[in-house]
Amino acid sequence: MINVIHQSWQKARKRYWCDGSEYLLNEVEQGLDIVFSFAEMRVIAEIKRFRINHIQIGETYIRQFNTDGGDVWTWRCRKVVWDILVKHNLFNND
Repeated sequence: MINVIHQSWQKARKRYWCDGSEYLLNEVEQGLDIVFSFAEMRVIAEIKRFRINHIQIGETYIRQFNTDGGDVWTWRCRKVVWDILVKHNLFNND
């Protein structure tokens, strides 16, 4: 089970990989029966079409320090992607 050690909102000072974009695409490709709004579909289409998987300089993102067993890592996600994931409860609690 994943435990969040610390979570904070940051403004990017350099370009980071957006872990949430990849997670969102994986969830969408599973064919879930979820109705997304037009704005949410635009975000998903931009990620798919243009491979916008990075957090740009100056963009707001969430940063988490997580642990699972003996593993520890940092997870980053753009705010627009985070809002979609939370709204549709796409985080599994395995």
